[in-house]
Amino acid sequence: TRLAELDDRFEVMGTGTSEHVLDDIAAVRPAASTMLLPPIDDRTDVGAILAHRKAFRALRPDIVHANLSEGSSCQYAVLAALSIPGQRVVVTENSPMGVRSELSRRVKRWSAPRLDAHIGVGRRAARLVEADIGLPEGRVEVIPNAVPIVAHPDRVSTPGDHSVVAV
Repeated sequence: TRLAELDDRFEVMGTGTSEHVLDDIAAVRPAASTMLLPPIDDRTDVGAILAHRKAFRALRPDIVHANLSEGSSCQYAVLAALSIPGQRVVVTENSPMGVRSELSRRVKRWSAPRLDAHIGVGRRAARLVEADIGLPEGRVEVIPNAVPIVAHPDRVSTPGDHSVVAV
């Protein structure tokens, strides 16, 4: 992953709710520290939300970066980070699939202008996220996903031979 290529001048501290994900971080970045946090099930899970806030305050990171797998991912952890005065928060949108509920849409619409950076991994994904939560076009910055383009060998098509590629 690209985390392994990050300059050693950057200290990486991985926090998350999945031991598997934290193990993956440690595998590609052995010098990284990791901290397992309790999952936040929903807005009523105040104890878990406060545990995330407490961890962010204790760690005092320069940046809290939330890597969203879908529209409603990490929303309460992001709110916990935003509740800390002076804490810089960056969110990366990896999916244009939208949020799960109207409450998630309102949370995201409220938090988006307070982020230090709101990133989409592609132009189309960024525009769809903006449309889904009612942000002005261009509010979600585009930084293309760093997944390398893989060359596919030429192949001969025959009648009735169809390929579908999802991008």
